[in-house]
Amino acid sequence: MLTFRSKRLWALSILLILIFSVFFLKTPLLRSMGAWFVATHEVSHCDAIFVLGGGAKARGLHAAALWTQGYAPIVYCMGRPNYEEWAMMGFFPKEPNLTRQYVIQGEVPETKVQNITQGTSSHEERELILSVCRREGYSCVIVVTSEMHTRRVRRHFEDRFRRAGVKLILTGAQDTGYHPGNWWQREDGLIFVNNEIIKLIYYFLKH
Repeated sequence: MLTFRSKRLWALSILLILIFSVFFLKTPLLRSMGAWFVATHEVSHCDAIFVLGGGAKARGLHAAALWTQGYAPIVYCMGRPNYEEWAMMGFFPKEPNLTRQYVIQGEVPETKVQNITQGTSSHEERELILSVCRREGYSCVIVVTSEMHTRRVRRHFEDRFRRAGVKLILTGAQDTGYHPGNWWQREDGLIFVNNEIIKLIYYFLKH
């Protein structure tokens, strides 16, 4: 029968093992967590590329690379611009979607890039993409977002696209400054993961 002293030693030993385990396994666990957020498809030829709003540089250049490789003939840049912020800086652009500029910078002709200056959430963007698919007769589209954003987008888009008869190919651009293997080392990576967890819960409960 264990004495009180023996029980304390056992408890302390278990606690120390847990502490050392967390310390030594921290990096692999955090990397695994980052990798879990990535849920992309293998890219193949489609009718169009849609770039979700946000992460303009990384997503825009990624979309341009896909276009130059011949995966789709046209690129749509999405996201409703904040006109108030532009106006405060004295700018009143006709095409304020910054993503478009990076797509063009990636050597995509201007005539092959269209703006959809609507959509303030992934949910709204999903419905906007499907409305364009119905209008243009697209049966397959490539959707570009940030790679660690793909888990939530895939969960929210996939079944809806399948029911609409549109093949979804989801691909992720690597965010500037952080990726699944080091996201916890940067403040913006920590903020992104925190926001994604909250949004995953929100989308699960609401949609």
